[in-house]
Amino acid sequence: EIGVATAWRYVQEAIALLSAAAEELDYGSCPLVLDT
Repeated sequence: EIGVATAWRYVQEAIALLSAAAEELDYGSCPLVLDT
């Protein structure tokens, strides 16, 4: 069993990764179109 602080840190990291991935998906289509 892990501590609450450790679990919360994992949650925050997961949220950061998800938000970064969402930004890549949002802006990723434009560079792909320009490259093509």
